[in-house]
Amino acid sequence: MVDSSPPTHVSAGRESNGEHGRQGFGGIVVLCLAVAIVSGVIGGGIAAWTIGRQVQPGPVIAEQTPLISYVEAAEASAAAVYEATAASIVTINVAATDGERRGRGVGTGIIVDESGHILTNNHVISDVDRVLVTLLDGSSAFAEIIGRDASTDLAVIRANFPPGTLRVARFGDSQAVSPGDPVFAIGAPFGFAHSISSGIVSAVGRTYRTQGRSISGAIQSDAVINPGNSGGPLLNANGEVIGITTAIQSNSEVFMGVGLSIPSNLVQSLLPKLIRGEDIRRTYMGINMRSVTPLEARNNNLGVRQGVQILNVVEGSPAAQAGLRGSRDLTRADIITAIDGEPMRVSGDLIAYIQTKSVGDTITVTVVRRGETLDLPLTLGPWPDS
Repeated sequence: MVDSSPPTHVSAGRESNGEHGRQGFGGIVVLCLAVAIVSGVIGGGIAAWTIGRQVQPGPVIAEQTPLISYVEAAEASAAAVYEATAASIVTINVAATDGERRGRGVGTGIIVDESGHILTNNHVISDVDRVLVTLLDGSSAFAEIIGRDASTDLAVIRANFPPGTLRVARFGDSQAVSPGDPVFAIGAPFGFAHSISSGIVSAVGRTYRTQGRSISGAIQSDAVINPGNSGGPLLNANGEVIGITTAIQSNSEVFMGVGLSIPSNLVQSLLPKLIRGEDIRRTYMGINMRSVTPLEARNNNLGVRQGVQILNVVEGSPAAQAGLRGSRDLTRADIITAIDGEPMRVSGDLIAYIQTKSVGDTITVTVVRRGETLDLPLTLGPWPDS
């Protein structure tokens, strides 16, 4: 069961919700931050805090990564992708020095504009006192935290670099990604900065939980990512960012063939708000739901091939105000088949769609109710705890 009402708390990235896109898979989701933050003083550190040079704020001029083109997809080249994109990727060293948490860690970030805004994972920069950004050429500068959203594990930091030193990443369309597509990950696994790995897209539309909420539309790939890759890009063969590497599904804390990336379309929908430092309010429908399989639909004569069954509607929620109806009885429940004309085949499709919308947006929910098709307008609200 997947819900759009407040779920019980689950530790970030360490438990799945039982439905990962169109199939579930076991194991533990491990956030990919190479970090050694412990109580007391630790010996050594994952990343040294040597600063190449201190820079002063000033105007920044940046170029965008070039778009790589191929005659055939089979010509995809890791060397070409690295050459085009490595300069738009940074290594992020963090340190906690106050209180009981003391230590150092390393993650990865992506330059998103000429002003020095850098996208990364929220878990990379949470609960730290210092953030140091290092470019491909070794230049370093301290960064400030600008915006963050724990529910999607995204954050934006900002560092000042001299004009002409920044290259801005190019984002692609995560909706265009298909299983089998070649992909590349660049990051700092175990502190080894600007390392590249390659693989393929294993699946799309995966759902996993972080901070007690579901992120859907995640891209699963077998490109090797390990602690330290967090916040780095998953790139297509054209050198476009199609995802943010954030977690691995593993029975240990090392890569076992399943990496998860936040889809670029979700990232791009939230990025302007993160850069402005705005609070991210999660959209809320107020339903508990489950996916209806084609076999269930056929056996119960629902008149649809598949869809999303509403199990119950939270009283006073946007769904209740829109007139949606829920039931544990499949033949009596509203079956959501589309939103704004977009097919809703499984519950992950619904989560992925509404997480790209804003609080206050009105969507059209198409439901089948006892054989009758209805289009119901619904105005999305904020999560009750936001």
